[in-house]
Amino acid sequence: MRASMGKLLAVATALGAVLIMSAGAYANVEATCMAATPKDTLFNYSFCVKALSAVAHTGDGARELAKAAASIGGKLAAATEAKARAWLEDPRTERRACDPFQQCYYIYQRASNLFSSAEYLIDQRAYADAKSRARDVRSAVRDCNRFFNEAGLGAPFLEQSAKCEQLGIICAAITELL
Repeated sequence: MRASMGKLLAVATALGAVLIMSAGAYANVEATCMAATPKDTLFNYSFCVKALSAVAHTGDGARELAKAAASIGGKLAAATEAKARAWLEDPRTERRACDPFQQCYYIYQRASNLFSSAEYLIDQRAYADAKSRARDVRSAVRDCNRFFNEAGLGAPFLEQSAKCEQLGIICAAITELL
């Protein structure tokens, strides 16, 4: 009788695990970030856990976490866009910095739109398109710093660019799990 109960319990456990994995739901942030890690060589597991742990709810699956990464990225890009606009409107901004700030304004506006689009597409279960939008963020924000370097100025958005790039990578990698 004990052997039968043990086998039954093992089969039930295995079946439960298969159902959870087949639905693409991962029980927590750490498991989802770990599963997404091999999807992109530039994926930063520690950053993924830190960024998503701040907003995740118990039981959030991969879909909710991909949307959260897009949402965080969109908010960061919009905030950076606002900073670039503020610099442009500040009369103390050096004339040679105006063009790079203008370019970065448009770049972060595009990044914000890409993240918003990715979040919407994940919600609509259009995962391939969402992944494509999230991946496009990386190339978009990388150019901002180049414009400042070409003008002989220090790039003021290095941290924002790195975080936006990583959030785009995370969003795309988690979306690939779906």
